[in-house]
Amino acid sequence: MPKKDDREEFIKNHPHVVARETPNNYEAEIALIGGMLIDGQTASKFMPQLSADDFYTPAHKHVYEALADLFNAAKPIDFVTVVGALENSGTLERAGGVDYLSKMIAAVPSVANSEYYFDIVKKTARLRAIIDIARKMADEAYALDPDDSALARAEASLYGLAESTRRGKPERLEGYVQTVLEDLKQRATETTAYRGVPTGFSKVDSILGGGFQNSDLIILAARPGQGKTSFAMNCAVNAARRRRPDTGKPYSVAVFSLEMSATQLAKRILCSVGNYDMSRANRAVVNEQEWDRLYSARDELVRTNLYIDESGNITPAEILSKCRALKHSKGLDFIMIDYLQLMQSGKKVDNFVREIAEITRALKLAAKELNVPILLLSQMSRSIEQRKGADKESKLSDLRDSGAIEQDADIVLFIDRKEVPGGNNNGEKPATSEVYLNIAKHRNGETGNVKLLWHAATTTFTSPDDKGTPEMPAYYSGRDSGFEESAPPPSDSVYDYDDPKGGVGDGDFDPTDAGLLD
Repeated sequence: MPKKDDREEFIKNHPHVVARETPNNYEAEIALIGGMLIDGQTASKFMPQLSADDFYTPAHKHVYEALADLFNAAKPIDFVTVVGALENSGTLERAGGVDYLSKMIAAVPSVANSEYYFDIVKKTARLRAIIDIARKMADEAYALDPDDSALARAEASLYGLAESTRRGKPERLEGYVQTVLEDLKQRATETTAYRGVPTGFSKVDSILGGGFQNSDLIILAARPGQGKTSFAMNCAVNAARRRRPDTGKPYSVAVFSLEMSATQLAKRILCSVGNYDMSRANRAVVNEQEWDRLYSARDELVRTNLYIDESGNITPAEILSKCRALKHSKGLDFIMIDYLQLMQSGKKVDNFVREIAEITRALKLAAKELNVPILLLSQMSRSIEQRKGADKESKLSDLRDSGAIEQDADIVLFIDRKEVPGGNNNGEKPATSEVYLNIAKHRNGETGNVKLLWHAATTTFTSPDDKGTPEMPAYYSGRDSGFEESAPPPSDSVYDYDDPKGGVGDGDFDPTDAGLLD
């Protein structure tokens, strides 16, 4: 394999580069079209995978369009029908005429080689598309990128091109049925079988078949202030603190926070795992027992494979790029994104509803490619606040901005609060209140409501049957009640912990390599 400098020199001096010749293969295009004119089965095999832009020669584009018209109308494809279609559309002369079509048929050595010609035509078309994207991106760069979106559009364009080349073929049901039975058998008989990414809430995991499942797009929606971010982060942290039963390694989790900074999220995580009141953290009031809990939480968290990206205005293409790098370098089991309406599609769309639809579809495709569940947070319509009584329960129609959210999602979760907004007589909110997680859509299973407990002081959700429910005061106000003494922080040497690079988390992965922690 040539060295990097040798390869660069080879490319620089390549005759096509010097001449700036657009990639194409005239002979392969003729042989492919000729093969489809001769053999109907060849046409049926390749027509669904081709487009007019795959052909460089203008005459070949016109012939393909005639072939496509016949194919879509379920009419036979041969020399006579194609000539007729070209005459009807008035493009026969532009397609080279009858003599040119006859020469295309005569030039085919054998239809058995059609797949080889097809691969050449698709490759040169892909190379032309790359050149076109690069040319447009260069123009935007020379124009100084006035709206600061050139990079996002470049990634979205390349991602779209990559997706268009991933075309499978129909396979017999037999293999898929066998795969399902093997999976059922393994999960029914082996305790080490992989069952999904655990949420940490036993009833939720039971309904979802063991947790969030690979390739699923999960939407979590609620009105502001209802605990979307807290619940999602609880799920992410609960997963990161556990090990996969099949490999024994900790779950690897990527969190993309478009709303809160990484430091703010880390503060929430530390308070939640350390069972420490957020209002006391804001005032930096810590007693000795709380220091112990916080350092114990730190010792556990530094060994997790939990990565946070706080980039704003991120696109699905950027998320996919970063997660590909993380999955390749370290492994990836779960992605959480907070939240949908702050994302950009990276494409030029004429309205926000279409942009949301582009984003959700791209994220669903990303979940399939990466084969991991993606938990995507979303806002809800204000109309829910106008309803009263039983009608106030969240519905799928309450999802904000686009019906595509509901369509693309495999699972839709809503958070419904059951507490009295005003709190007690002193205006204080109860330390623990009931919350219902409404599983409103589950493409592959049951739906229903799951009762959870919300511990506002530590921004933590727990299951009512959890034995480890944290003990808290009967009420908390969230307000500074005056001067409080804080115990001095202990020396770090008292709480020494192993370097995570040697710990169970194998922290030798550098998140900056994947662009996760800039």
